[in-house]
Amino acid sequence: MSYYKILGFDKEPFSTSPDPVFFYESREHEQALTNLMIELRLKRGLSVILGDVGTGKTTLSRKLYQLIKSQEGFICHMMLDPVYNDEEVFLTSLTRNFDVSAAGSGPRILDLKEALERFLFQRGVEENKTIVLIIDEAQKLNELTLECLRVLLNYETNEYKLLQLVLLGQMELHSKILSIPNFIDRISFKYTLNPLDEREMRQMIEFRIR
Repeated sequence: MSYYKILGFDKEPFSTSPDPVFFYESREHEQALTNLMIELRLKRGLSVILGDVGTGKTTLSRKLYQLIKSQEGFICHMMLDPVYNDEEVFLTSLTRNFDVSAAGSGPRILDLKEALERFLFQRGVEENKTIVLIIDEAQKLNELTLECLRVLLNYETNEYKLLQLVLLGQMELHSKILSIPNFIDRISFKYTLNPLDEREMRQMIEFRIR
């Protein structure tokens, strides 16, 4: 029998899996989540969450995804392991996950980009949907995929961005973004998660036990 059953718990309260049920909203996590939802609703484009290993980025991403999926008017996909060495494979993954048809007679990469552009304008403008792409472990993105995302962020109306992109990654993500011309100025919201202090750690433990 598992230890948590012996202690009378229904679930493992200290699992390393990012269960949003156990999401403890510290001051910083609450601030990050609140601001992310504001950014998405105002369709400002690119948000970046940075933090060292174990600061709760993945659990935050699951909580954000859960919130988005519970509301109308959003189309959302989460990318968990963004390791793509080929631009075509990355774009193909995006079209498949957003259920976009990319048939065409031109070069494959061009067809994929045009299909995504049509999708963003149709669903984002004509149908007034908010299209969200959440990428966890975003420090794994290479220069090629970051450049693809930069291009997608160029699609916009006079009032708002058509793709809402949330990148969550370790601190090295920031230096990667800095290396891409005209990418850093796309960031509308950037936040760094720090480790919990002693008081918050105690509250988190008590919260999970409850």
